[in-house]
Amino acid sequence: MNSENDSESERAVPSLHSVTTPADADDLPAIELQELRRRLADGSISVVDVLPAESWREGHIPGALSLPVATIPAQAREALPDTDRDIVVYCASDT
Repeated sequence: MNSENDSESERAVPSLHSVTTPADADDLPAIELQELRRRLADGSISVVDVLPAESWREGHIPGALSLPVATIPAQAREALPDTDRDIVVYCASDT
C-alpha cells in the first residue's frame, strides 16, 4: 500500500474517529424505527453496535455489525468499506 491510498482511506471515515458525548448528541440526526427496519432490509445502511463483543453476543439488533469502540481506529475501514453508505451506531445507556 502506498501512503496516498492510506490518506484517502483515513479521510473516507472521519466520523468513525470521533466520540459523541451526550452533550453533542442533539446535533446528530435521528432515525425512526420504521425507517431503520426498511433500510436494514434493503441494505442501504450499516448498523454498528459499539459495545464490547460480549454484549453483542448477548443480544443485538439483527443485522448489526459488532465493532467495539476500542477497535474502531484499527478495524473501521475494513469493516465498513462502503463510505457512501449511511451508518447507524448504537450502544447502551444508563438514561
